[in-house]
Amino acid sequence: MRFQNLQRLLKQESGVQLANTMVEEAHSYGLRTFHFKPAEERVPLLKRCTCGQAMKLILRTVIHARKVSITNVPVYTCEQCFRNEVFPGVKEDLGRLIGELGAKPLPRSIPFDEIHEWAGVLKEALDQTQPLQLWTIARKTEERMNDLLDLMLVAASVGDETWKKELKSRLSQLSAQYIT
Repeated sequence: MRFQNLQRLLKQESGVQLANTMVEEAHSYGLRTFHFKPAEERVPLLKRCTCGQAMKLILRTVIHARKVSITNVPVYTCEQCFRNEVFPGVKEDLGRLIGELGAKPLPRSIPFDEIHEWAGVLKEALDQTQPLQLWTIARKTEERMNDLLDLMLVAASVGDETWKKELKSRLSQLSAQYIT
């Protein structure tokens, strides 16, 4: 019953059409119970800045220790006061990455979209439509979740627990953006 309600909500509110099998697969791999946020809370492309203006969700380069460029990081930016805020859904993972780099890292460039699934989905959506559009993000998220669930089936069939754990982590990066 819950999965039928989930599918109905997805079709009504966001246009995303996930198959029951995808939802059941996600649930069978221990992903969170699905409780959907209201449409306006899912992926806010705009946020109110402290100066009162709207902040847009874009992909930016974050510089760490003046040596490391972390590209394609989802960031809210205000064109009025030039304030920037890292998107809350990736903030913890970005902090973990910066912690791993240490205080004196070697100069290099790190594509965040290759590390974090959500950043990857946003990059694909941005490559397709400028500016970001909710329907494009929803479709790209569905496609990526389907890909990861297919890989999860392969990992399960070969009995690779490490791979399954990594795929679960990647799926949770995507589901956290839409599901509480």
